[in-house]
Amino acid sequence: MSMISQIFGNGRVNGTPPEPQEASNPQAGSEARGREYLSGLSNGQTVEGKVTDIRGQDVQIELPNGGTVTARLENAMSLEPGQLLTFELRSNSSSQITLTPLYTNLTMDPTAMKALSAAGMTADARNMAMASAMMDAGMNIDSRSLGDMYHLAASHPDTNVETLVEMKRLGLPVNEETIGQFTAFKNYEMQISEGMKEIADGAVALYEEMAAAGGEGEGKAIHFMKELTGLILSEPTGEELPAEESAKGTSQAEAENAAAKGVLPEEGAPGQKAVTAEGLARELSELLENGAAVSETGEQAEGTAEAKAKEALRLIRESAEPEIQNKAGTAETASGDAAPAAKLMGKMAQILEGTSGAENLAAQIKQLPPDDGNALKLADAVLKHLDANRQEGIQQPLERALRELLHSEDFKDVVKNALKENWSLHPEQVADKQNVEALYRKLTQQTQELAQNLGRLAEPGSSLAQSLGNMSNDLDFMNQMNQSMQYIQLPLKMSGSEATGDLYVYSDKKSLAASDGNVSAMLHLDMKYLGTVDVYAAISGGDRVSTHFYLENDEVIDLISEHIHVLNERLEKRGYHMNSEITNRDALGKDGGKTRPLMPPAGGKLLSKQSFDVRA
Repeated sequence: MSMISQIFGNGRVNGTPPEPQEASNPQAGSEARGREYLSGLSNGQTVEGKVTDIRGQDVQIELPNGGTVTARLENAMSLEPGQLLTFELRSNSSSQITLTPLYTNLTMDPTAMKALSAAGMTADARNMAMASAMMDAGMNIDSRSLGDMYHLAASHPDTNVETLVEMKRLGLPVNEETIGQFTAFKNYEMQISEGMKEIADGAVALYEEMAAAGGEGEGKAIHFMKELTGLILSEPTGEELPAEESAKGTSQAEAENAAAKGVLPEEGAPGQKAVTAEGLARELSELLENGAAVSETGEQAEGTAEAKAKEALRLIRESAEPEIQNKAGTAETASGDAAPAAKLMGKMAQILEGTSGAENLAAQIKQLPPDDGNALKLADAVLKHLDANRQEGIQQPLERALRELLHSEDFKDVVKNALKENWSLHPEQVADKQNVEALYRKLTQQTQELAQNLGRLAEPGSSLAQSLGNMSNDLDFMNQMNQSMQYIQLPLKMSGSEATGDLYVYSDKKSLAASDGNVSAMLHLDMKYLGTVDVYAAISGGDRVSTHFYLENDEVIDLISEHIHVLNERLEKRGYHMNSEITNRDALGKDGGKTRPLMPPAGGKLLSKQSFDVRA
């Protein structure tokens, strides 16, 4: 039973005609006018009443024509004289009139009711919710606006009217597809990040499927994977991704950038060339093009080319992780996220060690950092050779060994990791909007190119094709959102893990351009160890930063509290004054912050008339 139902029950009003002696009684006359007013209404119509008197359990309600009715409270609850209530007429007979409360909320908005009445619309639950949502969104509630929204709501009867109002306010096209995308946006469903994972998984699954067919299918698989690795290693047209900034110092930043590119610092004699994955990939290509045969210098049958090839294949199938020689010459066992790349490069080096003239190349591969980028560059050289020569058939034992290596689980994992790495940002890169723009330019161009390559393979029904289509739709939706609001999803590369997040600014672009630049914002993060983190941030007075962290549990709250000084100190170095607050996510409301607020949290002092500066 609703709150008002608990107060008034069925709100039954005695409709018996007054006795003759009541005519001289003012109260009786008022009640007669009330009954007369109600008798002119049809079932389903609504009526607004104002509480005029409360005596015990009896509540007197004044109707629009000045007449009154009296209802009896079922349960004790505080009501105030002057309070407006709305009822729906459920039964209207000669002996009895039954009124039922329209809403559970006692604070009905009389403005919404009057607007609906002026527009000739029934003040039922859906229409009232629609009018109230329009007012909350700052939209007009004139007859035309209400009529347009009513027809939109009627076209989508299964969609929450608040959702339709929000989409209309943002200027989004309203159809079944965009409604689903907007609902996912409201529910923090990270479509871009999830789409990346689906594309990576779908690409590898398609590669496996084509390769398993053998013959022409395997040739198509090699060609497809060659196109994919080339795509990952390429840069999109337009501006390149700006160099990553690091707060760890110039020398360390240079070392990290060099490692990311597969370059080791020069050592030894002056003029000694650095070892790079690109350089070793070229050497590997030349080795394959020259038709090198496996060395036959071993003893008896074990030294034959075929025996060496079989030994290489056996090594590939072994599950034990190979030991990779680092630059200092010490043995390190590959583990963690680098394991697939380390195993792939280790097995490739072992295969090359049995190849005449390739011993130096094998040794140099062992010197490279075992990361996904370096492993992919070497694999790409092999794929290009195999694809260029697939019509001639693969004859050399070295080629057979490397081809089987490219069907291993390690290689597939490297492809997945490299693709996700290619479409993500390090946290420090997010501070420069050019990095974000370049990332989305790359994501758009490369997914389109991948879809075109897939079309040439005539695989329209694959899961990869569907994932690429979904990604295209998600990018289109984000572009539509950004026509009016500042919003971006952020696939992030963290230390040893991945994270997803999004940034939503609480001001439309017109207001932002017309204001003094003060805008509040929310950063939502889903992190491996910290869980879900919501950060509401604002700047006031140009240099006063306020942040409010909403975290999942007390353990995480304690952790952030212990380290919040690091953020404070960094902001102070930039000339800001910092104030932080840390709260459990339960404080975000009844749903624990599971739904994105499109306006700053109600009653929140933090975000009122303040802003967010992404430089911080």
